Amino acid sequence: MIKRLRFATYNLLDLSLAPESAQEGERQRQVIQTIRAIKPDVIAVQELKCPPGRAGRLVAEVGERTGLTATVQESAGRAVHAVAVGDHTLHVALLWRPGLTPLPETFRTYSPAVHHHGGWRGVGYGSLVRLGFAVAGRAMTFASYHAPAFGRHRRLDQAETTLAAVTASAGPVLVGSDFNAVGAARVNGDFYDPDPYTGHLWWPDLVHQCHEPTHPGTNHRADRRPAAVWEAGGLY
Repeated sequence: MIKRLRFATYNLLDLSLAPESAQEGERQRQVIQTIRAIKPDVIAVQELKCPPGRAGRLVAEVGERTGLTATVQESAGRAVHAVAVGDHTLHVALLWRPGLTPLPETFRTYSPAVHHHGGWRGVGYGSLVRLGFAVAGRAMTFASYHAPAFGRHRRLDQAETTLAAVTASAGPVLVGSDFNAVGAARVNGDFYDPDPYTGHLWWPDLVHQCHEPTHPGTNHRADRRPAAVWEAGGLY
């Protein structure tokens, strides 16, 4: 019986496994070594970079190099990869150690570029892959999510959509993500994650990250509303 399960999340920063330089090749080698050193039972990754049609092949190659797998055998006998295609050739995926039992009927992807088992469309939207596993006699759901980098209101709306997608199944849920937002959890009344923008000079890129963007020189604060949706929906 499994007494402890290690779940990790890792933004791979445009990992392509097709290095264009010696420096990039070294970074990719270190990424693979890091995953192997973590020894995850399940890992959620973001920013696999390749054309959409090669996303499955890329996550399979990451699995081969790390000793993990991303293959789901669906009920019809078809093998698919646990990867969701994203915008700008960046994709999210789940990988796991051989021996864990995925539940094919729980497999869902939600992508802006394609519809696979349902999904959404829209420029700038993120992507999500969800899969359940049989762990210690019960189902546990894991997901990898990448929130939109631009569009504060789009990020907020999609927080509701992803919340519904990951909590649709019964049992515990663990989500690994690049939220592109600051957390809303509180400890003793204060935010666990400090505001990285308040007290600093305004610069134009903050329009993507701050609640109610204001003119330069006035007070501005991180937009925590997407994270607050997840908190209010029962995820922590």
